[in-house]
Amino acid sequence: MESMSASETHPAAFAAGRADAPVRIVVLHGYTGSPGEFHQLAESLAARLDARVVVPFLPGHGTHESSLLRVSFDDLLEAARGHVRRAAQGGHPLVIMGHSFGGYLAVLAREEAPQCRALVLTVVPYALRFPFALPLLAWLMRWRDFWRKPLSAEEEALRRQAFFYLDMPGSALSWVQAANGKMRAALRSCTVPILAIGTDGDDIATPESAPRIIADSGPARGSKVIVLDGRSHEIFLDGRQGEVIGLIGDFIAHTLARHA
Repeated sequence: MESMSASETHPAAFAAGRADAPVRIVVLHGYTGSPGEFHQLAESLAARLDARVVVPFLPGHGTHESSLLRVSFDDLLEAARGHVRRAAQGGHPLVIMGHSFGGYLAVLAREEAPQCRALVLTVVPYALRFPFALPLLAWLMRWRDFWRKPLSAEEEALRRQAFFYLDMPGSALSWVQAANGKMRAALRSCTVPILAIGTDGDDIATPESAPRIIADSGPARGSKVIVLDGRSHEIFLDGRQGEVIGLIGDFIAHTLARHA
């Protein structure tokens, strides 16, 4: 196990846009990921929407992989809720975005902000590919503290653009399976529009993940599903992130305009 990230990029939480901007956006990164994936996204949304975009670090991330063993799912969720509560201070319109595992946290933290206008969920593993959906596999993986991620050379090279961990804690899959259940329950009462973006080349999530998120959500007007062709999980690192950023900006702009 490598104790530090494979990346040499210095990790840091950050915010884009002026502090007194009239719109707030919180972006929650994925498990074993970092805010470093979202600089272009944050700068673009801040400029286009006149928004304050906050991209925090989740607990256990940004230092050593062993730090992940000292945090629970509840720790991650409480941190996400705290970031949402702080962003909600002042009553500004708020959008919460969650990438991959961060999507679970985004949906569950939404209740902290009554003025939340929309959720943006990107490559959330809501429907798992074989064999990750097998309950027995999650049980077996817990017998080791860490497993090396099955990354292709191309995926590893992409991830080196931002701070990340090469290994995944053995508890990660059981967390994902449990989080899917929590998210499914929370979606039933979700009353804000959701943009769900998936891909057909994700190694963990099936292309049906994004449509199922919308199908399981409450009757909010304006929700949208996008499944990207020929894209992997790394939609903000593969050189084509401009397309995704544009789609997200369009959705948020349209949703905010409906509430104006």
